[in-house]
Amino acid sequence: MVKDHLRHRKTGPTHPLLVVRCQTHTCGFTLYPPGYTPYGREAVVTCDLSGHFPLSAPDETSETWSHVFKGTYFEAGLDAAIGKSWHRECPDGTDRWWPTQIRRLGVMIRWLGVDPVLDEEQREEISVALEVGQLLLNECCQMIMTQPGYRSRGQAVQRILSSLAHRPCLIDRLLLSGHLTGLWGVPYRCDTQFGMLRSPSFLKSGTRSPPI
Repeated sequence: MVKDHLRHRKTGPTHPLLVVRCQTHTCGFTLYPPGYTPYGREAVVTCDLSGHFPLSAPDETSETWSHVFKGTYFEAGLDAAIGKSWHRECPDGTDRWWPTQIRRLGVMIRWLGVDPVLDEEQREEISVALEVGQLLLNECCQMIMTQPGYRSRGQAVQRILSSLAHRPCLIDRLLLSGHLTGLWGVPYRCDTQFGMLRSPSFLKSGTRSPPI
């Protein structure tokens, strides 16, 4: 792999993104920083460019675990959990529109394995990828079915995220889960030390690849 050029984006990461080219396969692709999905406008977790969480992040006993997801894609779900609906209209302009919140909730419940349309095999795969008990996923799915509405979906998302916030490999697990539910392709990590891409398949076996 060799560096090709820098790519500027209007949304998402606030710095230019590196486009690399594989000389063997004669194809190019964009590298996104840790915490982002391809073409993502917001990060999925709050972390620095090396993939580490801020030093001010709360410990496991803190009730403010949502700090990890502050300002991320999941904020729409956390707002919904407390009954905070986004704007129906706003004369001053905003990116927090009600249709956007509803659309993201639909993505989140699938991403986190609590969408009622998922079958048990899919839910089990997501449970393993996230390292969250399948019983919790089933309970959240049942809550969505018996109490339909944006708030119950938000509360289901909140329960899953609260159990994930302090787990190891959080970013990798969320990216793998999104891949398993068809939201994006395989989320490889770029290993700059060896000049190669690392597969996330190690997560299914409960182990982590060597640190980059």
